[in-house]
Amino acid sequence: MRNELTPNMKNELTAKLDKYIEDCVLYYDLPGLAVGAGSFVHDYEYKGATGYRNVEAKERLTTDAIFHMASVSKVFTSTAIMMLVEQGKIKLDDKMIDILPKPSIDDKRYKEVTVKHVLTHTSGIFESKFIHNPEDKRFLYSDLEFDTLGTAIGVVSGMPFNEYVNKNILAPLNMNDSEIAITLRPNLVPGYEKDEKNRMVLAEPFDYCLQFASSSTLTSHVSDMKKFAEEVLVNKTLISPGTYEIAFTEHVPIPDIGQQMCISWFKNQQAGYDLYGHIGSDPGYRIGFWCCPELKVHFTVMSNITKTPIRRICEEIFDILISY
Repeated sequence: MRNELTPNMKNELTAKLDKYIEDCVLYYDLPGLAVGAGSFVHDYEYKGATGYRNVEAKERLTTDAIFHMASVSKVFTSTAIMMLVEQGKIKLDDKMIDILPKPSIDDKRYKEVTVKHVLTHTSGIFESKFIHNPEDKRFLYSDLEFDTLGTAIGVVSGMPFNEYVNKNILAPLNMNDSEIAITLRPNLVPGYEKDEKNRMVLAEPFDYCLQFASSSTLTSHVSDMKKFAEEVLVNKTLISPGTYEIAFTEHVPIPDIGQQMCISWFKNQQAGYDLYGHIGSDPGYRIGFWCCPELKVHFTVMSNITKTPIRRICEEIFDILISY
């Protein structure tokens, strides 16, 4: 982005983003799309929504709509862990079996699994069995194993995971409409998928419960996600700048998508810039949240249908942002 954005340039950028998300809904046949983006350097903020929140009722999607954030929840879990690290209540190299004496899997290799292994998806465990050894340091994405971190946070903090994040992360950042939910929120945007005739039908609601909270049950909207981006990129009040650097340290490559795995943050490179964030995918939803520390740029993309090409949309939104 340029050193300065004039009011006219900001208006042009807003118009370009408006048109882009409208084109996405039409081209990809989405029910709706909500986007929040901006630059803290240039004091620029974008919020846009197009399409439908509820297809059957023809209810339009708005920027204050609450979405199921799916795996974007994991960067909040990571932040909670790093807060507890700073407090001396847990270490990244602590063995999970020392925190949770009842192993998530009956295998002697589990005693070697550390908090860091689970945060970086290098434990070697997938669907309750070892695919490779923890010391192999190979990436293997595992929701079920990640969920054990929520239990660990509850043990070391003395507070259930959802309450810990709601009280110690969301409340201090004034993310007042966001919640780590353990029951289905009545105001949640409904998710859709397509049937065998390519018709939009309601997806089965996610199974909200404490067990899956640390991997999947954040609910939020674009304005609240901007507040989290501002914390990560500018304010750094929850954890110190040095601890954020640790969270953004590369640990293992992800060959299939050409990215790096950090402490639950994915690192992507685009147009010569490093971006840190996460993609969320559950039936009915595709979410993207990314931050660029060098430019102090952020964006959140929320779609209420399965199989949205979220990576492509995120990449193209970043291209639009840096074109000004």
